[in-house]
Amino acid sequence: MISISYDGQLCRVVGTAASGWLQLRNRNGERIVAHQSDFQNVVARDYASSLTDGCSRWPTAVQVSPEQELRRTASHEAGHAVVSAYLEVPFDYIEMGDDGTGIVQPSCTADEGESLRELAAKQLIAAYAGMESQQTFHPAQPLWQIRDCAQDDRRKIRDIAAEFGFTTTELSRAREQAVVLVQQLRNAIEATASALLEKRKLTCADVRAIVASV
Repeated sequence: MISISYDGQLCRVVGTAASGWLQLRNRNGERIVAHQSDFQNVVARDYASSLTDGCSRWPTAVQVSPEQELRRTASHEAGHAVVSAYLEVPFDYIEMGDDGTGIVQPSCTADEGESLRELAAKQLIAAYAGMESQQTFHPAQPLWQIRDCAQDDRRKIRDIAAEFGFTTTELSRAREQAVVLVQQLRNAIEATASALLEKRKLTCADVRAIVASV
């Protein structure tokens, strides 16, 4: 049985998932799902990567309470919506289901005089803002869980980059801008998340009104 040190505990490796992921069990019998990036020790991190290289399944998500899942989703979607409203990226509404799923419904309209690539650059920032917002408001949540929640966002970012030819440098700059804007608009994001938890659906006008009021 393969063992590896994780978070100060000696754990048995009981399964592998997608590349970089491990399913562990500690001495108390508790199951832990860890990503190679969660390992602080470089040797352990590389070892975790080698164990899971080539695997194709995602790990089973760690169970959280429905209320906690809704709060996380609200923060994530509010990050998208508030940054979109601030950058004047058009969208129709933001909505969250009772099952913890969320969406920012894009609009088909765009400002006249703005090129498609300029709009796409703003969409990149807004796409990054969801994960950054979730990480800001829920710092105790493991990074691998936040990444898992942002699979659709990462897919959208890859699609936009491929269609408009954004470079790695431009993508890094977009993420840095998302980090700055999430901190700058923190109060508006928090207010939008609270409103979304209460109403489950907000229009673009609703979000813009919140941004203007805080």
